Amino acid sequence: MIKQYPIVLSWRLPSEGGRRQLPTGTQYTTVGRFENEKTISPHDSWSIVIEFHEPPEYGERRRASARFLVSDAPVALMQEGSRFELLEGKRVVAVGEVIGEHLQER
Repeated sequence: MIKQYPIVLSWRLPSEGGRRQLPTGTQYTTVGRFENEKTISPHDSWSIVIEFHEPPEYGERRRASARFLVSDAPVALMQEGSRFELLEGKRVVAVGEVIGEHLQER
């Protein structure tokens, strides 16, 4: 089972390298890199699925939940207080923080 965690997420403005259009729909999947694992290597990144609880807005902290796409990802990275970046290619399009213990398992 894959654990899902509560997060807050803030989208970067397009002028800061963010997306030109925010995601639509209820889910968004991309590569994430955690602050405590940050290096230049793409091997230190993990696919993360975001489920929105509030519509995304530029520069606003919005509630959502996050889970790793694969079951063998290092769940220890998703501890309360952990910070991460969402990437599209080399661009950081959003930053997030885990704000609690896991919500449920999928």
